[in-house]
Amino acid sequence: MIQLEVKGGENGKLYGSVTNDQIATALKEQHGIDIDKRKLEQEEPIKKEGQAFVTLKLYPGISTRMIVNVKIKR
Repeated sequence: MIQLEVKGGENGKLYGSVTNDQIATALKEQHGIDIDKRKLEQEEPIKKEGQAFVTLKLYPGISTRMIVNVKIKR
């Protein structure tokens, strides 16, 4: 699981959306895994606080899903 804190409003909506670059950076910082942001695939744009799933393409034909837990910076 990856934890992200991003800017957002009081209603749980983010200012913009979470990018693959942010996810890749958090994966490196939190777990020491260096991955190209192009190997990440979001099922849908992450635009609100909560949990979302992201697919990580490891090798051709091999992928895994991981959870991104998004919190709003207050």
